[in-house]
Amino acid sequence: MHIGMVIDHLGVGGAERVALTLAETFLNQGHTVTIVTIDNVKTIEIDQRIPLFSLDFEKRLNKYVYNRKKMHTLLDAIQTESGAFDFILVHLYKASRVMQHYNKVQCFHIMHNTQSKSALKEKKGFSRWLVKRKIQNVYNGLDIICVSKGVETDLLDVMQVKPRSIRVICNPFDIASIRRKAEEPCDLPFYDEYIIFVGRLTKEKRVDYLLNAYAKSSIDEKLLIVGDGSESESLKLLAKTLKIDQKVVFIGAVSNPYKYIKGAKFLVLCSLYEGFGNVLVEALILQTPVVSTNCQSGPKEILKHYTLDALVDDNFDNEALAKKIKRWSNTPAPVDAENMEIFSATHVAQQYIG
Repeated sequence: MHIGMVIDHLGVGGAERVALTLAETFLNQGHTVTIVTIDNVKTIEIDQRIPLFSLDFEKRLNKYVYNRKKMHTLLDAIQTESGAFDFILVHLYKASRVMQHYNKVQCFHIMHNTQSKSALKEKKGFSRWLVKRKIQNVYNGLDIICVSKGVETDLLDVMQVKPRSIRVICNPFDIASIRRKAEEPCDLPFYDEYIIFVGRLTKEKRVDYLLNAYAKSSIDEKLLIVGDGSESESLKLLAKTLKIDQKVVFIGAVSNPYKYIKGAKFLVLCSLYEGFGNVLVEALILQTPVVSTNCQSGPKEILKHYTLDALVDDNFDNEALAKKIKRWSNTPAPVDAENMEIFSATHVAQQYIG
């Protein structure tokens, strides 16, 4: 099969990693894969066997009308050279907006996020209505694949999108690669036991909630924070204010978080919302126990393969999370890694092909 992928860009992000994992899995299964980016941005490496093209989106009057025509011409040229696509997977909003009228090949638009949270956020009144209508105008009548049941429910019930078809396929994980990277030497500046947070330091990740709960828990383990973001400095200040700055270690973004996840006593996810919650699966693949807020959406769907006892109600009660952290510090629930095979890239890719 010849499988096309269209995505906003290949910068660092969860959707980009999902797309590349799928592409490499399809390739290893003997299929041909071609990737087209909307913007000419590439900061992550891709398999050299995968042809990569860029639309190089042009900002001009009637930009989407112009760039749609440009995209159609590019896709026609690729197929003339390399054979017709059997189907195209379209990732992220800008790509879907460019591709929404392309009907020469069946296109599946992948929803990676809970749109009512990521797109609407704190918008109210006319602004909220306008963004909601824009999303409806793009996705109505399309074939959609959601990465979790929660994303699907949100899209249909809250955003009131009316797709032609919709189904759920979870994110893929290269289990062997994750475990291999986790074996690299760990170079932390301390030897104490630790718990870990991995993710962007932004408001929706609610690391402030974690810091407050960690302070209340009074556990002996250090807290390792892996990631960068707009809240980085304010979180460091909060740690000082809570008098836990000697126990909380910020190491910034790293290329290989798996070696730190593997060495942790357990991992904490404390988000306001998720599309799926990749880091939970990655931790469980490495047999690292987890604790997570029962946020919309993804964690509950993942943790039914571990233990739902790992969930904390998403009302952001510091005391509730502190109690869970204290309990997991004493007796974390063990992980059966075999339960994670359902998330393997091979298993997930087959759902697209089949």
